[in-house]
Amino acid sequence: MSVPLIVAAAAYGAAVGSLVPRGVHRLSVEPDQPWRPRCPQGHPWPRGVRGWLGAARCCPACRGGSARRSSAPMAPAAAATEEQGPVDTASVSPDSGPLRDADSRGSHDVAADAHRGGDPGDHRSADGDGPASDHRAAVSGDGEAPAGDPPHRGAAAPALPGTAAVEPPRRVLPAVVTAAVCGVLASAVGADPVLAVWLLLVPGMVAITAVDLAVLRLPDVLTYPMACLAAGGLGLCALLVADAGGSWLRALLGGIALSGSLLVLALINPRGMGLGDVKLSLALGTVLGWYGWGVLVLGVFAGFLLASVYAFHLVALRGAGRGTAFSMGPFLAAGTLVGVVLGGLAG
Repeated sequence: MSVPLIVAAAAYGAAVGSLVPRGVHRLSVEPDQPWRPRCPQGHPWPRGVRGWLGAARCCPACRGGSARRSSAPMAPAAAATEEQGPVDTASVSPDSGPLRDADSRGSHDVAADAHRGGDPGDHRSADGDGPASDHRAAVSGDGEAPAGDPPHRGAAAPALPGTAAVEPPRRVLPAVVTAAVCGVLASAVGADPVLAVWLLLVPGMVAITAVDLAVLRLPDVLTYPMACLAAGGLGLCALLVADAGGSWLRALLGGIALSGSLLVLALINPRGMGLGDVKLSLALGTVLGWYGWGVLVLGVFAGFLLASVYAFHLVALRGAGRGTAFSMGPFLAAGTLVGVVLGGLAG
């Protein structure tokens, strides 16, 4: 165990994790809604990369609390929304649970999941450029939403009809989580070249997990690049390192096998598994397959086990019913982390 390596990995995680909230906030929208073009105060985001990386609140006025935000001047588009009056959200049922995203959204059937003892929850989704088609345990993947998000009001972005208001994420929690995961991976994997691939994947996984928790969505704009990064990064490791500690071909087959298996589940029971989870599993299966088929099975089992425990908790302690939705993506990601840690330690 190399303490400097662990510290360096944790510091990297904290740095990149602090850049996640802005993208998470922009992507945390309901199906058929465009990505958020403005901050909670109504200011347009900067162009380019700066519009996606950083704090969810773009300036001190946004970060100064609700009282200061409510008294700050609104952008012209936001003022127009103010003139129209508040959005009526009375039709939104507080018990309906968060919705899932267009590309990968759906509802996880908690009661059925607890009864089945581990089957994934419902997931539904739809690609941003087409009708909803993706589905995930809580709310999963989605395609890129069209440009031109509706204007947000000066104080905080109001909930659109049929959607739930999403509080912009703070920078501390994503930074802490990303730092912790990166430190754990460095401790388990050590100075193996493949560690670089895992560390590059962690920020994207944290972001996609946060979006899923917020609106039950797994955006395609994150799931597909992560699959490409996992396959490309591992391929580069296999090419440049004689004894890379894993098999690139097996990793690719693992991604195909896992996504294919979840696709079958999604076709058999669309309410129990969504296409967003299927897309996410391309990256997760590739990562787990690098270490072997046993690690792949173990990681998937751990993910579904954690989801089942959470479903049982919702049913037994919170009175959740069959229609209660929850996110499956975080549990699949956690199971993958378990598998990678064990695979790294065994290697």
